[in-house]
Amino acid sequence: SGIALDPSFETNGYVYLDYTRKATATVGAHNEVIRVTAQGNKAVAGSEKRLFRLDRQRSTHHVGGALEFGPDGKLYITSGDSQHGASAPQLTSLLGKVLRINRKGSIPKSNPFYDRASGRKRAIWARGLRNPFKLSSDGTRLFVNDVGEQAWEEIDRVRKGRHYGWPAKEGPESVPAYTPPVFAYQHGTGNKRGCAITGGVFYTPPAGAAGAFPSG
Repeated sequence: SGIALDPSFETNGYVYLDYTRKATATVGAHNEVIRVTAQGNKAVAGSEKRLFRLDRQRSTHHVGGALEFGPDGKLYITSGDSQHGASAPQLTSLLGKVLRINRKGSIPKSNPFYDRASGRKRAIWARGLRNPFKLSSDGTRLFVNDVGEQAWEEIDRVRKGRHYGWPAKEGPESVPAYTPPVFAYQHGTGNKRGCAITGGVFYTPPAGAAGAFPSG
């Protein structure tokens, strides 16, 4: 699940949510992106607007769900491979991807696969990811934390049309067909180095904090 505030939140109160809808007798479990209007610390009754529906999940794990507005004002969405790695590189599946939509839920024609894919698949911005858990922007660039399988965790810079290699590879190995991570680390013996890169934000301290040592 994920949450993001509209760039104009202070005036419109829009909050974007990515969450998993339970399976029904006719529709399998899947993630949806919705928008609600906040008033104080509550959502305004009846303000929910469904913006984008993702593909049916193949399992209850690795569903992604991060949301982040990019420097271009578009809404970026992560989708895990749902434990089906073969879906990650395919343009016929939304699984294992970073997606890009407009604020109202439509798909920008500037998306890299708009003319090659069809329907909702035109939202694909980047592919070849396993479980892209966290999106973060520094105001000019967008990064995603991709949780690895047996050996490596990755931080990838999100770029238009890129393929990050899953399930063919993970980690820093250089393969011409795939975009390598900007940073990767191994799990290590006994997971001493960590085994799920789920968090990360950019922080610019105030000028007066230069040289300070925050602790807590």
